[in-house]
Amino acid sequence: MQNESKTNIGNPFLPLDKYIPDGEPHVFGDRVYLFGSQDEENGEEFCPLDYVGYSAPVDNLSAWRCEGTIYRREQDPRKEAFLYAPDAVRGNDGRYYLYYTTEKFSEPLRVAVCDEPAGQYQFY
Repeated sequence: MQNESKTNIGNPFLPLDKYIPDGEPHVFGDRVYLFGSQDEENGEEFCPLDYVGYSAPVDNLSAWRCEGTIYRREQDPRKEAFLYAPDAVRGNDGRYYLYYTTEKFSEPLRVAVCDEPAGQYQFY
């Protein structure tokens, strides 16, 4: 038991080279999803990479998997350099909406949509 606790030191489920500064967890169906922006390892700026997703079964939070890139910076119509603080919700229509902001905080939130929680979101 003592050795087992030593293996859990540090990040409990993300790879050690992944930096998700503002991940938002949500339960959709029987899975927990975490969506987040990404920092570069040893980078000097915040959130310059695409949005990624991770998920795990609600009943087994030790079985996380990477869902990959769910939304790319290039998909934003203004091609903003930084994507910050994503959040997702399931709409009344059954689709999933990803809300996000960019480095231009004075502009309205942006929205992308997808038919599944960890799929490929498209600008809405």
